[in-house]
Amino acid sequence: MKHELTRRVLLLNLLVPILLVSHSVAAAPPSQESVTRGKVLFTKRACANCHALDGKTVSIGPNFGDFKEKLSRSKALENILNPSKEIKKGYASTVVVTRAGKVITGRIIGDTGPDVTLLVSAAGKITTHKFKRAKVEEFLTVKTSIMPTDLLRGLKPADTDDLLNYLVSIKVIDPDKPNTDVDLQPDHDHHRALTPPYTGPDKRPRFDEVDHEITINVIPKKMQYTVELFDVRPGSRVKLTLINRDEMQHNLFLCAEGKTTWLDVARAAWALGPDGPRKRYVSDSDKVLQQTRLVNPNSSDTIYFIAPSTEGVYPYVCTIPGHAFLMRGEMHVMSGRRGLSDLTYRYYEGSWHKLPDFDKLTPSKAGPLKAALPGIAKIRKVNDHFGFVFDGKLHVAVDGKYKFYLVSDDGSRIVIDGRTVVDYDGEHPDSEQKTGSIELARGEHKFQLQFFEAGGGEVLFAGWSGPGFKILPLTSAKGTLARLRDPMTYRMLVEGTPRVMRLNMPNASSRAIAVGLIGGMNYCFDAATCHVRYGWTGEFLDVGPDRGHGRGRGGGECRPLGPRFSIAGPEFPLSIGTAAQQPPPRFAGYRRSILGPTFMYTLGNTRVEQFVEASRSGRGLTMEFTLNPTPDVPVSFQVAVDGLVHTSSAGTWNGRTLTIPAGTADTFSITLEPKP
Repeated sequence: MKHELTRRVLLLNLLVPILLVSHSVAAAPPSQESVTRGKVLFTKRACANCHALDGKTVSIGPNFGDFKEKLSRSKALENILNPSKEIKKGYASTVVVTRAGKVITGRIIGDTGPDVTLLVSAAGKITTHKFKRAKVEEFLTVKTSIMPTDLLRGLKPADTDDLLNYLVSIKVIDPDKPNTDVDLQPDHDHHRALTPPYTGPDKRPRFDEVDHEITINVIPKKMQYTVELFDVRPGSRVKLTLINRDEMQHNLFLCAEGKTTWLDVARAAWALGPDGPRKRYVSDSDKVLQQTRLVNPNSSDTIYFIAPSTEGVYPYVCTIPGHAFLMRGEMHVMSGRRGLSDLTYRYYEGSWHKLPDFDKLTPSKAGPLKAALPGIAKIRKVNDHFGFVFDGKLHVAVDGKYKFYLVSDDGSRIVIDGRTVVDYDGEHPDSEQKTGSIELARGEHKFQLQFFEAGGGEVLFAGWSGPGFKILPLTSAKGTLARLRDPMTYRMLVEGTPRVMRLNMPNASSRAIAVGLIGGMNYCFDAATCHVRYGWTGEFLDVGPDRGHGRGRGGGECRPLGPRFSIAGPEFPLSIGTAAQQPPPRFAGYRRSILGPTFMYTLGNTRVEQFVEASRSGRGLTMEFTLNPTPDVPVSFQVAVDGLVHTSSAGTWNGRTLTIPAGTADTFSITLEPKP
């Protein structure tokens, strides 16, 4: 570490004067061409994946538009060369290991009472994950920055100058004003310099015959493996090929059994410091079982190995600094097979409104299915009025409870060992997902998938999940996993920042505004009556009814994706002076911020600003009121519904009525939570 810091200090001493001289003498601003080239490099080097620019978006790394002052060139260069020297408060990475064995890495953005909320960057997307503290086995704080240490590797001095020119040109953003400086376009002609590949003789073992052949690609520009889980049998011969179609170098290290051994292996590679590129990020960690070479862009590397004899979960990871948190997966070693085999099909033509008894009908075609998974696209002769029955063997690796999934247009059914597990019969669109669970013993089970199409779309998606694996496909249709994991096309989630939507909501006027907050709390604000009608916990909204599920006019009420609790009745709850003398509230819009909207309305001559957030316990809502001018008469708030626990920062309660003395109600908060 001492040598690493010394190297970086020397590099700073050499580069900073060179990169500053042309700007410090005449204080001339950089050319627009240089700034534009810097924007391209900002995206090319994947900076935009972790850093936002608008001053609002919650991002993995610091939001450049949220800085109190503009970056200096020397500070920007120092941060790039040594990102771990000074990690901004609140931006350290944390590895969360749950008691169920789930491992997720990200930045903690919410730590309230029993819940912990993690912000995660994966596949170029920012998502949030909420954990119950009681279900977390361990929190591991990562002192090494997720930011790669070799961002400038291969850049010419002029390129580095362009990148710094862009960074120092980013404006400090007013969070209430939009930032237009985010139109970043990749430069496909730019290629970074690379660590020289290994050129010596390949003395690694090879097998003429293998039991498992695994191919893993790297998704360009996303730092992600295409395969995140694969199965092998104990002691089997494995051929694994890593194909790198990205413009950066990558590798793959297979680690010893354990959910977090990938982190130990990655840390050992990072600890190589300046020797990392020379050693191709290969450490002497005893937790490395197998490894590919460092693979250049548009290249590949293949390794052959004998799988461990002990059943278990063996992680794999890319050890290049900054890559491990996004590029990793698991090899499951187990003696039993998993999935379908010996598939056959029966194809029928006919008109039905429900699944018929196919055993009593004569198929138009039938035979063995050459494909690994069933599908309805290639065999059928018509687009309407047809049906399929797929039969095969389902191989279960371990005893346990398994869940099966169906999304279809029209009817479908999954039958295991003669028992219906999921029944999605009838004519319907593919707007919903049906599931069913069953206990299965290790070994072979009879599998049957039935389907019929009456008219309209032709959709059949099926999958399953169980001990040790996420949802895997049971059909060959394109997009299967995406539809199973997010079957409701019109499900609106809260990802990264609070969500504010004007929608048709239940128990509210046509001017309802739905707000989804980070951490799983949501509420409905009625702009016609200027107060919060209700809140709910969990996911945000299914807006399908309001949008007609893409098939009609819509206009139905959206469906909150969680249990609701009422906050107020139809009457406006806030009174200034005597309620009878108070004019009705007049809505004046809302102001966005990184934490959520602030609603504005007037009561006579008084302007009210109301900000709503999750209560400290996470079970209810806290509403903060700011009144201007401060009323010179008492202010009251009436809780109109039963079943709420109410507290406030000011005033006194008489039953469900809060009274705040005259001249003191400039700012106060009220917390309303459903009774336990």
